Amino acid sequence: MYLNFKSSPGTSDSKISALKKKIRDLEFNPERYVDKLSLTKKEEIQIRKLAEKKTELIKKIRGVLISAEKRKISEEIKAINNFMVEKVRPLKCELSKKLEDEEEKIKQSKVYTFREFPYCFFLAKELCNLLNFQFPLSPADNRK
Repeated sequence: MYLNFKSSPGTSDSKISALKKKIRDLEFNPERYVDKLSLTKKEEIQIRKLAEKKTELIKKIRGVLISAEKRKISEEIKAINNFMVEKVRPLKCELSKKLEDEEEKIKQSKVYTFREFPYCFFLAKELCNLLNFQFPLSPADNRK
């Protein structure tokens, strides 16, 4: 495992939970993130209309008592969300990549902050050569 010591201080569980929350919010409320994408005017207008329809359906579902009708409205809301999620998929991929990176940093951090972490990952021969290069032995010391 490659341990990137330079990236450790900025990583935290709060960043990971914030990213997970944002990804989940992206799935249920994709209309909030449409402004962050480059869409054509036609797509923007279409999504704004769908967002308005979704808002109306949410208001409507609150007043419905019949479960079959609630189910029908719920399916309409899901269909609208699925359409909008397809439009914000690039943003979701970007956030998922950031989440993976942060999780990898946490994983690395747990290794090198572990109390029994071995600080040395070099072979003994490599260390000996390195130390001899830094502190060469005198000819008298070689006899020992």
